[in-house]
Amino acid sequence: MSFTAPARHGRRLHASTWFLWGLAVTAAASVGVALRLPFVDAPLTADEGGYAEIARLWSHGYRLYQGVWVDRPQGLILVFRGARGLGLVSASGFRAVAAGFAVLLVVLSALVGERTGGWGRGLVVAALVATAGASPFVESFALSGELIASVVTAAAILLFVRYTESGRASWLLGSGLCAGSAWMVKQSAVDAAVTVGVCLALRRCTLSHLALFVSACAAPIVTGVLASGDPGAWYGAVIGYGLHASGTEITLLERWTQFRRSLAPAAKALGPVAALAAIGWRRAPTLARVWLAAAAAGVLFGGGFHAHYYLQLVVPLAFVAAFITLSGWLKVATVAAVATGTLAFAAPLWNATDAAQARAIWPVDTHLQSDVAVARFVRKHSRPSQQIYVLWAAADVYYLADRRPALPYLWYRNTQTIGGAIENVRELLDRRAAALVVTEQSPSKLDPSGATAAVLHRNFHVDGRVDGVDIYGPTR
Repeated sequence: MSFTAPARHGRRLHASTWFLWGLAVTAAASVGVALRLPFVDAPLTADEGGYAEIARLWSHGYRLYQGVWVDRPQGLILVFRGARGLGLVSASGFRAVAAGFAVLLVVLSALVGERTGGWGRGLVVAALVATAGASPFVESFALSGELIASVVTAAAILLFVRYTESGRASWLLGSGLCAGSAWMVKQSAVDAAVTVGVCLALRRCTLSHLALFVSACAAPIVTGVLASGDPGAWYGAVIGYGLHASGTEITLLERWTQFRRSLAPAAKALGPVAALAAIGWRRAPTLARVWLAAAAAGVLFGGGFHAHYYLQLVVPLAFVAAFITLSGWLKVATVAAVATGTLAFAAPLWNATDAAQARAIWPVDTHLQSDVAVARFVRKHSRPSQQIYVLWAAADVYYLADRRPALPYLWYRNTQTIGGAIENVRELLDRRAAALVVTEQSPSKLDPSGATAAVLHRNFHVDGRVDGVDIYGPTR
């Protein structure tokens, strides 16, 4: 099999046609933003709150991977620091940043479609990304690593397409830098690097160009390692932890259960466009098929199958779907039907209350509905200089309450899988080192032995209860 550069269909668009095409893409991007507006006041997610808290601590002098622990590369945390720098510090502020990335994603995906199949195909890709990619069932409205990485990945693919047209190494350099930067946002975002690497091999490119791309991919990663100040700590958190937690601590049965539970919401968001992609698969170019396969591999091997993981599939699915063998109004009607099918699942939530939206989108993470009230209690009954602990985890509570964590592990999975973490919790409780302990989950959930519950009840007493969540203060 050989790879050939995607052909430019037809003549170059005239200025007036470009203007009309740009208006159409802008309209599609605007639809994508409008579809996110009903969820702007939805509860802050645990990831949004956790990454925002990490960014806050980082900006106050804490060192990543040492004084404050996170299992993500710096690129993701930099986005949250940037949002804070712009004064966008609330849930609605993060949603505004997410909407901005969504606009970029529609525009970049439309350009990829246009460069590989003409203006019509670009509009199909834009329409599908704007609708399927805005589904609340994949948490599209939230500021997630998958959304940010998808934008950088689409930029990498677009730059590679420009390279295939011109052969200029500068386009390939830019593609590699974007591919490496996507990984520096989310480790599962390997699809750009894999796609371009496979296509370069099929093109039998020169070794110098291949080396240029590999070096460009590595540059952002090497920069992140050196900037961390402790390469060992960086590796342990960003790479070693993922290998350990995904490989040895999470069983195949648990992963299968997580995958099975994720299929229903993912199907509501991406099912119609996935069906269209299955039809367009045979006619799609190698670039599109490799991209979709690499993105699917990233989702499958990326971890716990949370709903937002599936955002990584949106653009490559839409790209492959745009190659269906239909023409004229029949193609327009088919694409419109697919977009309408996606919207039909989301429509009942548009006018729903925040609580109803949360129940539909996060049926398992019920704590998100009460975390604002819990954080309000914490702020009232503790001082800004004091530390708190959320047992076992609700990363957003720290950010909402503006209180520092007494332990570095903000997420449930961290505490569950990192060796010694549960023992550290018991030691913390024994020293009464937290001004308040918020019991978002039962002590027995991660420690069925009862040891954690015993030390909690020996050293702390219930200060209050908020929406069923007990909040403990130290016993004098």
